Amino acid sequence: MRFALDTNIISYLWRQKFNVRARLEAVDPASVALPAVVLAELVYGRHNNPVASAKLEVLIKDLRDAYPVLDFNASAADWYGLLRARFKAQPAPDRDLMIAATCLAHGCVLVTHNVKGFERIEELMVVDWVSSN
Repeated sequence: MRFALDTNIISYLWRQKFNVRARLEAVDPASVALPAVVLAELVYGRHNNPVASAKLEVLIKDLRDAYPVLDFNASAADWYGLLRARFKAQPAPDRDLMIAATCLAHGCVLVTHNVKGFERIEELMVVDWVSSN
């Protein structure tokens, strides 16, 4: 099983909350990855928060060194288009759809505390490392 970390899980890891570090250390590091959209959100946070910029830069470098980044590729684009059309009447945030699409394209389980934001996507396996402690 391969796990893709959502932005909120990275945030909890960085702030050392909810025992996320212990959960991460309990799985094989080779089974963990970062969706490119999550990495983009972290980079945005670094540029948007001058106070924490240096610390976020270190975090981003450490994550890039430790885990592969999952591309938003052609298969992810297909999933994204399908999901966006499916939820047109009740839209979901584009970033969430892109993260879900990336996980589906790469066959990953999404690790997030935002289970409610992803529960409508039947094909997506989701685990919550915060609530399931």
